[in-house]
Amino acid sequence: MKHATAILASIVITGVVALGILFLGANALTNKNTVPLQSSPSTIIGVNQPIDPTQSLQSQLDQYKTQLTDTQAQLDQANQMLAQYQSLIDSLQQAGLIRIQSDGSILIRSFGNR
Repeated sequence: MKHATAILASIVITGVVALGILFLGANALTNKNTVPLQSSPSTIIGVNQPIDPTQSLQSQLDQYKTQLTDTQAQLDQANQMLAQYQSLIDSLQQAGLIRIQSDGSILIRSFGNR
């Protein structure tokens, strides 16, 4: 009984979805309110206002230059921070608080319990 109810429900749902798709398809085929390709907004703008390729390329180049300047500033800031960290590590090594081994591991000096 449960299987028959489930099968009946799935058939009804499938039928409703199929009818909805058929209705939308028929509506799209019979719709007379379409815009012809010749009068689409993109072609109207192209006819009325021609785009200068040089201006477009210059604008893109200016954008890339700005991005490059921003990236260079970020890189300079990162290099400055890296130099500060390196200076701190060097100071800790000179004070004998840490020791960096050849494999890259760092040993921290232990002061023990007093």
